[in-house]
Amino acid sequence: VADGKGPVGMAAGIRARRKDSAKRLIASRMARWIRARLLADTHPDSGCGTKVLHRSLFRSL
Repeated sequence: VADGKGPVGMAAGIRARRKDSAKRLIASRMARWIRARLLADTHPDSGCGTKVLHRSLFRSL
């Protein structure tokens, strides 16, 4: 998981081979743009349910 750039607190997945309709694709891109502006979230697929956190990070939430 780590790329050698320091400790990792969380790993998140990215859904592969999505087959969304055009309407869903546009809505997803708009939501991603808003999330990126408001939360500085640069992850391409925040909605993916695959997430791994260190126990200490999870407990601090």
